[in-house]
Amino acid sequence: MKQLTPSILPSNWIDTLSYYIENAVSPMFQKMFKGVHNALFSGMGASIFAIYCIIWLLRQTQNGYIAF
Repeated sequence: MKQLTPSILPSNWIDTLSYYIENAVSPMFQKMFKGVHNALFSGMGASIFAIYCIIWLLRQTQNGYIAF
């Protein structure tokens, strides 16, 4: 087995490695970001926020008043 020494490695090995990692991971992140974007701008984000506000208001009314 050959030992890796600086003289054996190409000078741009870090660039080559990062290129392959970026090409492997980039499609996954693109799908995730596109899914989050579609979810937030399709009205689902507003619906979740509205449901959260309604639940918060209902819990506040258990005290008999709304405390800000």
